Amino acid sequence: MQQGHSHRWGIAAGIGPRVQRLGVMWMFFGLLAAVAGASMADFLVSSKSDSDQDEDRMGGSEGESSGTHQGQTSGLSQMMAFEDDASTITPQVDRALYMGLFDDLDERIHSSDLYPPVPGQPDLPEPQDDEPAPTPQYERTPDMGLFDHLDERIHSSDLYPPAQPPQPALLEGGPQDDRLTGTVADDTLLGGGGNDTLIGAGGNNLLQVDSGANHLIGGEGNDVLRGGSGNDTLEGGWGNDLLFAGGGDNVLMGGAGDDTLVGAALDDSGQDRSGANFLNGGAGDDLLIAGLGDTLSGGEGADQFALGDWLAGAAPALIVDYSPEVDQIVLHYDPDRLTQPEVSVTFDATQPDTADIRVNGQIIAHVANASGLTADAIAVVAGYPEAIAAE
Repeated sequence: MQQGHSHRWGIAAGIGPRVQRLGVMWMFFGLLAAVAGASMADFLVSSKSDSDQDEDRMGGSEGESSGTHQGQTSGLSQMMAFEDDASTITPQVDRALYMGLFDDLDERIHSSDLYPPVPGQPDLPEPQDDEPAPTPQYERTPDMGLFDHLDERIHSSDLYPPAQPPQPALLEGGPQDDRLTGTVADDTLLGGGGNDTLIGAGGNNLLQVDSGANHLIGGEGNDVLRGGSGNDTLEGGWGNDLLFAGGGDNVLMGGAGDDTLVGAALDDSGQDRSGANFLNGGAGDDLLIAGLGDTLSGGEGADQFALGDWLAGAAPALIVDYSPEVDQIVLHYDPDRLTQPEVSVTFDATQPDTADIRVNGQIIAHVANASGLTADAIAVVAGYPEAIAAE
């Protein structure tokens, strides 16, 4: 009996401390709940105060429901009014930082409408309500530089003067062998003595030599090439060129264009003093004026072969590529010295395809591959070609 009583007291002694710990825990949770409740109450009171102040600002004096609706409408109106006035707001731009980007030559390379105008531009008048805004007027010159679509300079060439047109040059050689090269302008190249090379390059040039074996190249443009007393080679190049053989046995090549090649060099008595030349018109409709002993090839195009009474002698000219479909043979005579000559065409039995052109019975030219040529196909003209008459 005493043992059972002692056992019950032992159990009660073991449970007591646990109950105490549980009580402490509940007390702690109670304090937390009290703190949370106080915080919530303070939040609700603060929210109510803010709500009352908002209602006062938005005109809530006409009742709770009406005041709330009126306050919302007033706030929306204020927002719309702000949007309407947004276009009138002018941003304050730091001009020192946003005037644009400049290169190391203090030239503007990027800009926009917010940046101030380029110094030196006049102030534009304010536009009226019924007229468009004025447009800046810029005086544009080729050396002002590049502009963007906002009329702002993005590249400048002010440091470089505008390009000047090339000036004609006068180049003169000496008694030695010279090489003279012109420019793109209309140049004059004078070779002098020696075996010279003259190159006209661009422009309408004059190339002339005196003596020696020379090489003249006109290049681009309508050039005039004059050979000397030696055996020269003249190349017109591109353009409508005028080539004079001069004395000696020369080679004249017109090149591309409608060229005039003069193989005859007449003295005051009307006699040819040039040597035996080779004239090649090249591409184009060319005029080839034959001299004594010259060989003429028109090349491509509708060419004219000019013969004359100056060819009377022992060395007839030779036309190697006459085409009756496109080419023309013309006989010129001086009406001050001669009456209109009698022209005839004959053939040698040993060369039946070569026609012999005769003036008053004397052979002045042979025409190869012209078995069907007749005198009626040859035009007779009083007066010399302009190129010879001007000499």
